Amino acid sequence: FFSAWIQSKAKLSYEKVSDWLEGKIKWNPGKLLGQQIKLLEEVCSIRYRWRKNNALVFMAQPEYKFLFDKKFSVIDATIENRRTAHRIVEEAMITANICAANFLREKIGFGVYSTHVGFEADKAKRVVKVLKKSGLEIDLSSISSLKGFCEFRRQINSFDTPLLDAQ
Repeated sequence: FFSAWIQSKAKLSYEKVSDWLEGKIKWNPGKLLGQQIKLLEEVCSIRYRWRKNNALVFMAQPEYKFLFDKKFSVIDATIENRRTAHRIVEEAMITANICAANFLREKIGFGVYSTHVGFEADKAKRVVKVLKKSGLEIDLSSISSLKGFCEFRRQINSFDTPLLDAQ
């Protein structure tokens, strides 16, 4: 890792890249740039599959954009769903954060970053109680560990409704 200036020469937008990757528009980004975008899409797909099976993947939530007037009152709100280009950037950011954490651990010996080790004890008890009402038996000790929490999230993500996810 080192300090650097990044200069965007392609001036890409999430919408245009997503439209191109999803086959919605004909666009010629050029041979090299097109190859790079396709490789990023492939890396994103591989990372996402790995996280889905081995780590955490949260339900895709839409992003809300607000339009304010001069007095900062909301005058309009729109919903933007995350598309292919958004997911590529998200996976790249997750990977960069993992690399940075490994670098800090190996080269410096410490760093300030958050980790998730499962539900806190008082919250875990409430989760077990809510899930029991829904007919799901979850072991309190398992969701208090990272591995158990990941298994729990995968089980919740498999349901057709996001209702339990929002509890």
